[in-house]
Amino acid sequence: METGQRNEAMITSTRCFVTKCVMAVAGIAVAAVIGLTGYIPQETVQPVNVLNSFHFVYTLVSAGIIIPCSCPHAVL
Repeated sequence: METGQRNEAMITSTRCFVTKCVMAVAGIAVAAVIGLTGYIPQETVQPVNVLNSFHFVYTLVSAGIIIPCSCPHAVL
């Protein structure tokens, strides 16, 4: 549909805004994972349960998000 208006600036600025919002949510998610797993900031060697929690979150949870999104016929 032709309206005689150019919307490139609106599309670009919306895309930039959405990118910033997603990055903010990602930062909050990382901080939450670090806080919930019992990470000790000054320790050079972390307890095994912290490392196992990181492994669980960054592999299984990520796969649980990526696999359904990559299937074109998946029902969410």
